[in-house]
Amino acid sequence: MIITQNNTENKIITNEVINIRIALLSDVHGNLPAFEAVLRHIDNNNIDLIYNLGDLIGKGPSPKEVVDLSMEKCNVSILGNWEDFLLNSGIDEDPIRFYRRQLDEKHLDYFKSLDYGIELYMSGRLIRIFHAHPFNVYRRVFKFSDLNTLLEMFMFNDVPGCYRYPDMSDISIYGDIHHTYHVVFDDDYFLRKYKEYHELLGINFTDFSIKYANAISQLRGRQIYNLGSVGQPFDGTTASYLVIEGEFDSRTPAPLTISFVRVPYDNRLAAEIARKSDMLDKDLYIREILTGIYRGLMT
Repeated sequence: MIITQNNTENKIITNEVINIRIALLSDVHGNLPAFEAVLRHIDNNNIDLIYNLGDLIGKGPSPKEVVDLSMEKCNVSILGNWEDFLLNSGIDEDPIRFYRRQLDEKHLDYFKSLDYGIELYMSGRLIRIFHAHPFNVYRRVFKFSDLNTLLEMFMFNDVPGCYRYPDMSDISIYGDIHHTYHVVFDDDYFLRKYKEYHELLGINFTDFSIKYANAISQLRGRQIYNLGSVGQPFDGTTASYLVIEGEFDSRTPAPLTISFVRVPYDNRLAAEIARKSDMLDKDLYIREILTGIYRGLMT
């Protein structure tokens, strides 16, 4: 059996339906010790394919080493906002200058080759995977975002060479926010969401039901995952990634497992590498990776 993948097509050279395990990781942000720890963990856990959801660079001190490792180890990579910004911003000042200075032309060509997303069928579910939002790598979406915004996360986006299936996804998976979560859009979820809106905005049930009728109807039964961050998690100090196990490229319903994985790594080594670098805001970065707390929330 041979499996090959690129960002636009799944190819399986076999006549059999096969069960595989895919590791999805995101937001390494130049943290080499964290990335190496996650890749070691993946190597020891019977993973068949590795998908990288972007933001290899930015924040941390080792962009070149991280990108080289991703080019070697990841079967599929997609574009993050940091890669897009480095390619297209035209800005030549820190912090972007620090990262651009360390990268070679081959790294920039690699970034230029990346698509905004990928999709595949596994065990009968259409899974859509992207960095931040299916339409925009800079659009930030959280667990607590508006229902109409969350609905966008399942939409088809007609980007050439990106998405093939003009349908809403059954499951959407993304990175960007550095905080793991999983939501099943069922009646219990919608009731909790109504209570949140009622407490915060004073909206009554009738108005809630009318305003979000379309979103509720289309979201029901779907699931969304945020896989957190390898290199700069804001929900702890261990690196995170996601494992999907199911029947690859199959539209036939079958068992599908999606699991979060947390991997301890040498945070103090990562902090020391940053301390010895000339990167901007390294003290804030070091505090973030040692505490797992976003700098904007630090006192």
